[in-house]
Amino acid sequence: KDPAGARDMADRVATLVNSGDAEGARALLMGLGTQSGNSTVDVGYERRIDAIIDALRDHRGREAGFAEPDLKALEQNMLYTMRRGQGGNQLANATGRVARRFNNVTLLAFTTLTSLTDLGMPLLRTGDMKAFLRGWKSYLKTIGSADNETKRALRRIGVGMDGIVSSRLTEMTGDGIDVAQDVFFRGTGLTGWTNMNSQISGLIGLESFRAEHAKAYNLYDRNLPMAEQSPAFKKAFRYLAHFGLDFRKREVFDLKDSTVANAVNQFVSETIFAPTPTQLPAWANNGPWFKTVAQLKSFPMMYERMVTSMVKNTYTGLREAMASGDYKTAAEYLGPAGFMLLAPLLGMGANSVKDLVMGRGGEDNDEFFKVASKRFSEVFI
Repeated sequence: KDPAGARDMADRVATLVNSGDAEGARALLMGLGTQSGNSTVDVGYERRIDAIIDALRDHRGREAGFAEPDLKALEQNMLYTMRRGQGGNQLANATGRVARRFNNVTLLAFTTLTSLTDLGMPLLRTGDMKAFLRGWKSYLKTIGSADNETKRALRRIGVGMDGIVSSRLTEMTGDGIDVAQDVFFRGTGLTGWTNMNSQISGLIGLESFRAEHAKAYNLYDRNLPMAEQSPAFKKAFRYLAHFGLDFRKREVFDLKDSTVANAVNQFVSETIFAPTPTQLPAWANNGPWFKTVAQLKSFPMMYERMVTSMVKNTYTGLREAMASGDYKTAAEYLGPAGFMLLAPLLGMGANSVKDLVMGRGGEDNDEFFKVASKRFSEVFI
């Protein structure tokens, strides 16, 4: 409303920063705002001021702060984080993009049925049936209530919102190919299915964190160093530490805590496989041909990472527990491994459902509402 006043204030702040009084400039800007009472808004205002001060420190208020190569590097980095890393050949970019959209529409028509195994992934990760059931109970409560605090909390921290945000961005900025792909995935139910499983996984993860936190807090012996703690404590500690959680907190873990919220999002990311650019190899987003080659390869890669992490943790903990004679904890380490036996059964179930729906059942694999006649070995080979 006061452009002249704004320019004057900008000049004063730039002069203070250039003279070395960055704290004075920060205090001046902080004095312009008022505390709203909302911690998120107040922290956001402080961070904007910090960003302004840092930018003035870097470029001293000059308009031409970036050289052309710096701008190009920044743009490429932004495109990479948005999964749009491109090469310099516009024809190759367009061809690769159309090929990937074509593959999605033609190869993923029944992905919702293939993804039935998503229901069991949180159980495979935690090995905790009680947490699994409590998480499901919490989710069913959110369905029965239109105004549920748990549902709002999940959305507030971003669980299950990836598909919704992506659809809205596509509606606003996408071209015909992107819109057609978005409508296709919503039509097949994959978007809704993934969002639902993300919410379920988030609640199961939260329940598992609470259970392990209670164990670690109660088992911790303050008179012993960490290396000499009991195997049961170390098991709970390792699980919480993997997700960046501190067992020393007295309060029950809650989604209002940003650390817990980040841990829940990490758990969802490790169980419902929709990898972000930072989780993919750098080459997978580097140009149209690499992106096309890497397409549809994320599930086996993410599954291998999860299993590898669990195997390493199980081996270390199992060896410690056996050496200490704590066979109860040793058996608990084998919990996730035991539930891993469900993975082939879940895969067989998903394939059977696809046989019924896709008309590939019977002895000749061409009948609807029948399971294909397969030998047991064919399921695994």
